[in-house]
Amino acid sequence: MPLSERLKFAREKAGHTMKDVEAVLKIGCSSLSEYETGKREPRLRQLQLMAEFYNRPLTFFLEEDPIIAETILWRQCPDEPSKTESMFRKLVEQYRHLESWCNKVNRPNLEYMEKSKDEFGYEDAEKLALTFRSRHSLGNTPARVLQAILEEICGVKIFVLPFNPPGAAASFFSQEFGPAILLNSQNVRWRRTFDLAHELFHILSWKPFGHFDGITTSSKEEEKLATCFARNLLMPIDAFIPLFPSPLPDRIDIGDIFTLARFFDVSHEAIINHATFVFHWSDESRESILNRGKEVYSLCEQRTSDSPSGLPARYFDLAVEALNKGRLSIGVFAKYTRMALTQAELYFQMED
Repeated sequence: MPLSERLKFAREKAGHTMKDVEAVLKIGCSSLSEYETGKREPRLRQLQLMAEFYNRPLTFFLEEDPIIAETILWRQCPDEPSKTESMFRKLVEQYRHLESWCNKVNRPNLEYMEKSKDEFGYEDAEKLALTFRSRHSLGNTPARVLQAILEEICGVKIFVLPFNPPGAAASFFSQEFGPAILLNSQNVRWRRTFDLAHELFHILSWKPFGHFDGITTSSKEEEKLATCFARNLLMPIDAFIPLFPSPLPDRIDIGDIFTLARFFDVSHEAIINHATFVFHWSDESRESILNRGKEVYSLCEQRTSDSPSGLPARYFDLAVEALNKGRLSIGVFAKYTRMALTQAELYFQMED
């Protein structure tokens, strides 16, 4: 693909208009139009500025091969998705650069869904969750260790950024950089954990559902299967049933629901939804339990949460290692870690 097409592709994927570029980079719209139609080429300094603004490496614009299609799958598309996707993709790429510079590339270590999507049902989703839990020894409370296992053992790159609406999360599987998941920092920890398990299903089933082939949306059935997988992964049946006070919905105490929610580190609604499927409650019984305790739900859900940094611990450690090995400058270290240059210099002095 020629430079002109790559410039247009990168700008549009980053969610910028020509006026946006002109306002920030001071490159006129007429010049940008000529660059993108191949009438003339930008100077190297202009190309460097555009590459940085579009969240692309300079080498992207110097290649001639066709661009490999990459799909970011949203659970709920956020406001300004292109800009969020551009930042997410850049972070994933930077993560791989850090791994390469430190000679510590973490290859994906996952067992993917083998059946076709037409053959795969809810029992298969439960079995897939059980297999993943058993293989990685997640124990009775997988929510407490899932993110660390995915990052350190499975080779999944996980980032947390703020975006609207808060209910959104995304998964991404690049043939070049591997699997990655984006969570919303505006969600509380237990919501992010459920989103993490939900997006993990999409990663494991990426090929059968056609996302390598450019399918950018998931069907309602795929979403239901992902939710089924997440429920069974985070609340394993063999741990859930013995701890549940009663299979009869009219004998459930609201306090018991929150005790279980704290134990499994999920929301009260996740506990009730899981019990509905496990014990075959009616929709009326489910709604009754939800309504019976809704006056205290908001208070009880205010459990201690955390404020995620957005950058995985392994990512940051690799950046420090690359800096100390002389593989990247303090300026690049600052960009990769989203620090001010003065902070990066002080941090480097402390590390030194």
